[in-house]
Amino acid sequence: MNTTSSIRSAYERGRWRDATRDAVPLVALFTLVLVAADAGLVQALLAATVGVGFLVMRWRGLGWGRGAILGAVAGLAPLLAPFALVANGLGCAGPNCASWCIALCASGGLVAGLVVGLSSRSWSALVGGGLVAVLAGAVGCWPMGVTTMVGMGGALVVGEVVAATLRLVASWRMG
Repeated sequence: MNTTSSIRSAYERGRWRDATRDAVPLVALFTLVLVAADAGLVQALLAATVGVGFLVMRWRGLGWGRGAILGAVAGLAPLLAPFALVANGLGCAGPNCASWCIALCASGGLVAGLVVGLSSRSWSALVGGGLVAVLAGAVGCWPMGVTTMVGMGGALVVGEVVAATLRLVASWRMG
C-alpha cells in the first residue's frame, strides 16, 4: 500500500468516525420520539432515512455537513410540534383535530425553513438543511396524514425562499 492511499484511507475513516459521533444525539432523540409515540414502521423508516442522510451529509462535509446540523436543529420544530399539542391536552382527537395538527406542523415547517434559510451560507447547506429538516418533521407529522406533511414541507420551502430573499436583498444593500 502506498503512502498516499493509506493517508487518504485514514482521512476518510476519521471523517466517518466524526460523522458517526455527530449522529449519536440525533439517533438517541429519534429513538425516544419513536418509543414515546408508539410509532409504526413508516415513522421508523423516516427516522432511519433522516439518520442516514445526516450521516452521509456530515461525512461529505462543507456546506452539506453544515446543512445537516442546521436541518437537524431546525427540524426539531416540526418533529416535536405534534408532541407539544398532545402534551397540552389538545391532542389529535375530536372535530378540530385536523386543523390543529395541520396548522402546528405547517408552523413548525415554516420556522424550520426560516432557521435553515437564514443560517445557510451556501446552496448545499440550504438544500441539505432543508432535506434533513423536512424528513425530521415528517417523522413527527406522519400520523396526521400526507396533507399535513405536504403543508409542513411547503411551509419549509416558503421559509427558505423568504429567508434566502432577505439575505439577497441585504447583500445588495451592503454591496
